[in-house]
Amino acid sequence: MMQEQNDQETGMPEEARTEAEEAAAEAEKPAEEAPTNGWLEQVYSRFDGVPLRALDVFIGICVFAFNAVSAVGIMKARGVL
Repeated sequence: MMQEQNDQETGMPEEARTEAEEAAAEAEKPAEEAPTNGWLEQVYSRFDGVPLRALDVFIGICVFAFNAVSAVGIMKARGVL
């Protein structure tokens, strides 16, 4: 009885109405930005005000430090240091 009343008020069945509402909600969403080519570009896009060379140097220093700490830990575990 309730569905018949809804059908009479809107002129369409409830299932069709919900699909139409979903389509309208998707149309109202703002268009997302185009995806970038790679994960590295996504990382760099977060630091717009920082020069690219400075980011590369910082990443290089972090990689070097990680390797150095790992090597020291391995040497300590083996009794070399």
